[in-house]
Amino acid sequence: ATKEQTFEMAVTVCNADGVSSPEEQLFLDYLRGKLRLDESMRTTHMEPANQIAGVELTNTAGDAPLAATLSGDNLPAVALESSAARDEMLNQTVVRYSVIAAALELLPQSLATVGILPVQTKLVYDISRAHGFSLDKRQILDFIGVIGVGGAGQVIEGLARKLFGGLIGTLGKSVGGSMVGGILGGATGVATSAALTFATTYAMGQVSKTYYAQNRSISAADLKRLFAQETEKAKSLYATYAPRIQQQSQTLSVTDLPRLLRGSTM
Repeated sequence: ATKEQTFEMAVTVCNADGVSSPEEQLFLDYLRGKLRLDESMRTTHMEPANQIAGVELTNTAGDAPLAATLSGDNLPAVALESSAARDEMLNQTVVRYSVIAAALELLPQSLATVGILPVQTKLVYDISRAHGFSLDKRQILDFIGVIGVGGAGQVIEGLARKLFGGLIGTLGKSVGGSMVGGILGGATGVATSAALTFATTYAMGQVSKTYYAQNRSISAADLKRLFAQETEKAKSLYATYAPRIQQQSQTLSVTDLPRLLRGSTM
């Protein structure tokens, strides 16, 4: 990797679970100096990463779901009278967000990986709001943590697969139950990262649907069990949506992510 790529990866890791802390900012400035990179790296890497990781959710009735913004569909962002209509709408929404999250893995910039957790957070937000809940970002991140998804872990594993694809694929097959080698067998690199992210996001969406439909009455243990079951189902769906994921990646831009995550129109 070049010096700039090394710095970009460091920025990505520091923003994996949210806006980088003052200590992480100091470390990144120190690293930038050691790599002899100029001040422009703050503008091209550090600032965009903080903007992506720091996007706040809104509770206004008019904010558009990210999936609708990217796909052009007019998805309702409020509770629907018909439970059947709402379920169908949310199923479509889960697929769209899963495609978007997986498409981020196909972008060449490491910073794109920072956008995965915010996309997943926005998915849970839209689902909860469709069921009449008004949650803040912290509550949603707590829910995501309960089902067993770690934002930092997703980013670091994704970077590792891109950097050490062959090694990770071999190790993944040797670890029982590991998601790393389980979805595409021996396939590695960005394809595996996209498949893993699709499965994780899809399962997260399906679990969210059930959880909020049942008025948040499901235990943590049952949520984890349900998430594991939905992840297994999602693995078999990746091949179906792979062409759509590839197409979506061609319209995504790292620089547009903060605006898209806020639900503004393109």
